[in-house]
This record gives sequence, C-alpha cells and structure tokens, in this order.
Amino acid sequence: MSFSENLNQYLKQLNCSGRRLAELSGISEISISRFRRGERVPSSDSDKIKSLAHGLCKAAEAEGISLDEETVFENLVSSAPKADRLNYSAFLSNLKIVLDILGISNNELARELNYDPSYISRILSAQRKPADTGKFASSVAAFIAERCSDSDSLAQLSELFSADSNSAPENTLTVSEIVSRLCSSEIKPEPEPIFSFLEKLDEFDLNEYLKAIRIEAPGTYAKPENLPEIKSYHGIEEMKQGELDFLGLAADSKEGSNVFLYTDMPMHSMAADTEFTKKWLLSMAAMLKKGLKLHVIHDVNRPPEEMLIGLESYIPMYMTGLITPYYLKKPQGEVFLHLLRVSDFAALTGEAISGYHSKGRYTLYQSEEDVNFYRGQAELLFKKAGSLMKIYSADKQNEFDKTVSSLLCSGDVKMNLSGLPFFTIDRELLKTILIKNRIDKENTEKIMLRREHELKTIENVLCSHSLMLEIPLRTEAEPVSLPVYSAFYDKEIPYTHEEYQAHLNSTRSFAAAREGVKLIESSVQPFRNIHITVSKGKGAIITKSNAPTIHFVITHPRLVSAIENFKPPITE
Repeated sequence: MSFSENLNQYLKQLNCSGRRLAELSGISEISISRFRRGERVPSSDSDKIKSLAHGLCKAAEAEGISLDEETVFENLVSSAPKADRLNYSAFLSNLKIVLDILGISNNELARELNYDPSYISRILSAQRKPADTGKFASSVAAFIAERCSDSDSLAQLSELFSADSNSAPENTLTVSEIVSRLCSSEIKPEPEPIFSFLEKLDEFDLNEYLKAIRIEAPGTYAKPENLPEIKSYHGIEEMKQGELDFLGLAADSKEGSNVFLYTDMPMHSMAADTEFTKKWLLSMAAMLKKGLKLHVIHDVNRPPEEMLIGLESYIPMYMTGLITPYYLKKPQGEVFLHLLRVSDFAALTGEAISGYHSKGRYTLYQSEEDVNFYRGQAELLFKKAGSLMKIYSADKQNEFDKTVSSLLCSGDVKMNLSGLPFFTIDRELLKTILIKNRIDKENTEKIMLRREHELKTIENVLCSHSLMLEIPLRTEAEPVSLPVYSAFYDKEIPYTHEEYQAHLNSTRSFAAAREGVKLIESSVQPFRNIHITVSKGKGAIITKSNAPTIHFVITHPRLVSAIENFKPPITE
C-alpha cells in the first residue's frame, strides 16, 4: 500500500477531514492535501510522519476509537520511501533516461525544484549528491507526475515504466509509484535513436516502397471533400485527421509548387499509430508523384528519440531527392508548441502547450486570403532556417566531390564501412574484375577514375589528419560485391572470395604502410547497405549504397555528435 493510500485509509476510518488533521498535527493543510494525492511523500525519517501519527491518534480519541500512536507511526513509516534504503544509483541512472525521453532539460528541472542549474548538472553527472536523497527523489517525482498529467505524456511514461496507465487511479502515476519505479532496475534505455534511423535507412528499398504504395497508380490518397473554409481539430485523434485532410488538399497542387512543412509538436503518439502512418505515407507519396517541392523544417532540439522519429518518417522522400530539409538554429517549443503546413490551396496551423499536446488544436484554412497569409508566414520562417543536410544523387556528383574533399580534409576521419574501402583495392585487380563482369567501357573508365579520386582524397587527409577504418570481415559463404557506390553505380559487381581476400590484404598493407591509419577488423556488421564517414566535430557522410545510391552530408552539430559517438549494438 502506498503512503497516500495508507493515510487516506486512516482518515476514512476516523471520519477525519484533511483540514481537521492539519489542525491536530500542526502540518499545513496544503501539505496534507499533497500527501493524500500522492504528490508529496515524506521520507521515512521525516518528523512529519511523527506529527501525522500524533494528529491521527488525537482524531481517533475524539471519535472514541483506540489507536496506538507507535503502531500508527510504524505503519506510516513502512509505506514511506526509505531514505537509508533508497537505491540512489539506480534512481540517478533511471532519472537521466526519463528526463531525456520526456525532453526535460536541466534548467527546467532546476527551476521547478528551486535549485541552481549547475548544481543539478553536478547531481546528474554524479559529481554531487543531495544531502537528503529521499526528499530529492520525492521532489523530482512530484515534478514528473505534474509534467506528465496529460494523456500523451502519461502514456509515454507508463510505457517506459512498463506499466498500464489505465490501471492507476484517474490515469495518473503517484509520486510514490514514480519513486519506486525510478529506484528499480527495470527501466532500460531504448536502443540508441540514431541506430533506429540508420537501421531503417539500411533496410529501405525505394523500388519496393514505390511498388508497395502503387505510386504509379491513380487514387493512392483520399482527397477530402466538402470541408468548410475553416475547420478546427481538437485532441490527438482529430489532429491526425487534420494532418491527413491538409495533405490530401496539398496533393492537388500544381506540379512544381512549394509545400512548406514545420512542427515542433511531439511525434510519439502519431508515430505509434500504424494506420495513421500508412495513410500519411500514401498522401506524401501522392505529392511526390505530382512533382511538388517539399521544404521541411525538422525540430532537432527535441529529445533524441523524437528527433529521429521525425527524420525516419521522411526517409522515403529523402531517397527520391524531392525534399529539402532545414532546421531552426534557436530552440523552439519550450513552452508553446506550433505547427505550420502550407500548400497552394490549404494551410494548417497548430498550437499547444508543451507537455499538453493532447489538449492542443489544429485549424485548417482554405480561403485564398488565409492561405496567402500563412504562405507569407512560412516563407519568413524558412528564411530563419539553416540547411539540415545536403542530399546528393547521381546528378550532383561534382558538387558532392567538392563537398566531401573539403569536409574530410578539415579533421580526423573515421570510416565505419559495410565492406572494404574502395580506394585500397589494387588497380589491376579492379580492372580484371570489371572486365570479367563485362562492365561497358564508359562505366569501366568512370569506376577506375573514381578509385583514383578517392585514393587522392585520402592521401590529402593523411597529410595533416588521422584515419580510422572499421571494416567487417566476411566469411567464404557470404556473397560480396565491389564497393562502387561512390561512383553512383547502382548495379552490384560481385567478386569471388579469393578476390575479396586479395582486396582485404591490400587494405591491410595500405594501413601498415601509412602513419596515422588505424585499421579495425570486426565480426560485427550492423548494416549491409550503408557506410558512415565522420570528420571529427565537423560533419558526417551517410552513404546508402543501393536502391538507389545516395549520400547524405550532415553538418548540424547535434546530429554529427550522435553519429560520431554511435556504437553499433553487439549481435550474436
């Protein structure tokens, strides 16, 4: 039984109000109310428990009921957090996970607990420990309970705690429940959000995607009919429909039109709805088919999980090359959340208070005056946005080469590859393989020149910086292909295990002969079709090697850091 349930049971038994107990115990009525609701829980060594036990016994005496004060005290103590038994190590570890996933900053936590932000930072980094860990845990839990009072946040927290939010009274989690969960060893962090993004990119096949959604066939989306010029949508479910109504109207825009998309609203609830996600993708596909130009501002200041959910959703559009991603340099959405979507014939706006997304509202406009106004707002907003990443397909190879050469020569380089590096293969071996596979003369020359270009770029890097190469080792039974993705050559060119071994040996010789090169050979291969190159602190290149070949050059510091520090999960 929780402390609040224990206290309320005594009050019911004694027919005593909170106000009466406040008078008898000397504790404020506000504190009593918070104890009863579970918003505050005194630690087991708190003098307030003694005062509560004394007040309850006085109330019992007035009702002619016999209660032993020592028994009441011990009963209340048994349901209070034990200061001397608080698993502080687990609490701190789990707290950092919860704060990160809920998007609660150190500054916000410090402000609510009336601490200095630097002191909170030292607590979370285990450099300092609160004098009263039980009181600190209860205060933190009370803030989390208040922060997660809306259904969307509560569902997210309950899922993290592996608890059913509907089983709690009035769909809430009490302070004592939150403290208990935070002190348990059950909370596990999700896999690194960047891994989920990379995994989805690795598995994505544009041709299969286009086939699955039948993008070549008419009628792949439902255009909304008979909508009023202004329509409002309240709550999560209605807001999902508002998104689909806007996309259906936007897909009717003329070819080449601009569509502006921005939101800092939470993505968790919508992304979890597979039926909504399917309809959303169909509507986006209809806009791609129409040849519309999509301009998207991603909110990179979200918690990592939220940020990567947003990026994952747009992978199909990235792969077509028909989307331009941006970001806003200053953090948004700390208090007010916004959404803005604008096309030729419709504008959708949204507003909510941070932490209360489910209580927000979307409004869809179709009048020419309203649409023109919000298009002007969108154009002004995008003037304040920076480029989140550059996306290069085969038609932009020269621009890609210049960008990569400049980026790689600006810092130490780390390559995490799905195969062997192309620039280490022996020139004559490469030529023999191309001839054996009957590659035409034009593509043979293109591929041979590509190998020379890559080798020259790496030699320039090594003039002033280091190179770390992490490569997977393939068994004889595994099929292998030449890594010709940097030449934007989409067809596989297989080579035998003997040829692979010759290439591996030349890679080892390349590393051994050059100072500043470190070669790591690994049995772990988390990806098959993507390759990651990082210029430390400067930028990252994610290459999708097939279906189709495409390169993402990322320079946003937060994303670069996530990619740079990414460690693939160990698999059997």
